[in-house]
Amino acid sequence: GYPDDGWRRGLTGIVWLASYPKSGNTWLRLFMENLFRNAAQPVPINELNVVKHGDSAYPIYEQVAARPLAGASDEEFHALREPVQRYFASRPETTFVKTHNALLRHNGKPLIHLEHTAGAVYLLRNPFDLTVSFADHYRISHDDAIEALASPFHRTKTSSSAIFQLLGGWTNHYRAWFGVENFNPLFIRYEDMVRDPVKSFGRFMRYLGLPKNPERLKRAIRHSTFNE
Repeated sequence: GYPDDGWRRGLTGIVWLASYPKSGNTWLRLFMENLFRNAAQPVPINELNVVKHGDSAYPIYEQVAARPLAGASDEEFHALREPVQRYFASRPETTFVKTHNALLRHNGKPLIHLEHTAGAVYLLRNPFDLTVSFADHYRISHDDAIEALASPFHRTKTSSSAIFQLLGGWTNHYRAWFGVENFNPLFIRYEDMVRDPVKSFGRFMRYLGLPKNPERLKRAIRHSTFNE
């Protein structure tokens, strides 16, 4: 767990951690875990509790549906997105949820329901570097990775652990998240996280309305480095 010092009570609803895959989402989640726990030792990467869920996590859909979903169609899963996000937003504290979905509609229904949304952080990474990491992670060629990032129809498939996500290509993904009137996600570049983590992660803390605490900020950054 983490100390109950009131740091997660500023916003009610979902704060999305949105990005194209391989853009720093896991790094941000590690930082958050170390920030909120504020422990003397780094938090193991497999013990993340502050951002426990992504919006594609299969078990959450079964939990909300209250029935097994083996064999369910993508349309059945898609119809459950709103109840799942309503479930996330019903908690008394801020609920951070990871997503790789673009802020688009699928068959007339949103992938991201803004009525349950308190805010969003959008991570953007240089597509040249992202392509190399993307290809390595998914074990595909660089050419196939480029094709995926360039395709406006790029999506993932439903599996036993995750339901499908619509990414829509690197450019469309970014434009979708910043194309909604009166909705302004916090924008953070991956490269800025590398060059000046104190400034980048400090902006994130201010966005959440967290109290200024340079020592706690720097400890969380140190504990979430790649070396750790």
